[in-house]
Parts: sequence; structure tokens; C-alpha cells
Amino acid sequence: MNRTVVTIQQLSEQLGLTSRTLRHWEAEGLFQSYREVSSGWRTYDEQALRCIRITALLRRMDIPIKEIQAVLDKSSVPVLKQVIQNRLIALQAHQEELERVGQQLQKLVEKAHSFRGGMNRLCLRDILMLSKLTILQKYQNYLIIN
Repeated sequence: MNRTVVTIQQLSEQLGLTSRTLRHWEAEGLFQSYREVSSGWRTYDEQALRCIRITALLRRMDIPIKEIQAVLDKSSVPVLKQVIQNRLIALQAHQEELERVGQQLQKLVEKAHSFRGGMNRLCLRDILMLSKLTILQKYQNYLIIN
């Protein structure tokens, strides 16, 4: 395969990555570099450069290295599609959790105003009471209250 002579520093600058990141990905088996005999520089063939670009793209989407390895190993659209769908599901769950936390924080702020003269005089006991109310609300679907 055609090899491109480029230093790891040049490649990292082109892609906006650190050389340490590239070495880590190589150690994880995502691609392989070769050493230029005369200069000692790492060289990358077109296959390695393709793998590095795919890895960089998928890591920006916070896709785990293990799943990227599957994409690179299989080189198939269905595997890539499944990995992306898995990430979308995880993001949606995270977004829902963030919305729940935001709602709980808003409720805590609203409830804090009703405790002992407002927020200026909250004590530890009040905060614990607020957190208990929030926990109860979080699990209210699982509790049977008469």
C-alpha cells in the first residue's frame, strides 16, 4: 500500500489531536504505523490514515474505542449504523436524565423559598428535608401511597 511520510506531530496538528492520543489509538490496535528507516519517523499508509480519520470522527461523538474497533474490523455500514444508533440511545437517556435533574433543581429552588424565611436561613436539616422530598418524587412511580 502507498505510504505517506509524515511525522506524528504533523498528523496530530492536521487532525487537531495530540500525538499521545494517536499513540494510544495505535496501542489499542485501531491502526498500525511503520518506521521510516532513514529518519525514524512514523509513516502511515492510506489504510492507517483512513482508520485514524474514522476514529477521530467517532471519538468526537464519544463512541467508545471498543465499538470503533468493531467498525474498523468489519468495515460494514450495518455495524457503523448500529454503533451510531447505540450512541443515540445513550445520548437520549442522558438528555432525559439531565432534564429530570433540571426539574428537580427547579423544584428545590421553589421549595427552598418556603422554608424558614427563604433561602437566607436554610440549615442542614432543611436541605436534607428538601433532598428527601426530591428523592421521594423521583421514586413516586414505584411507591404506593394511600
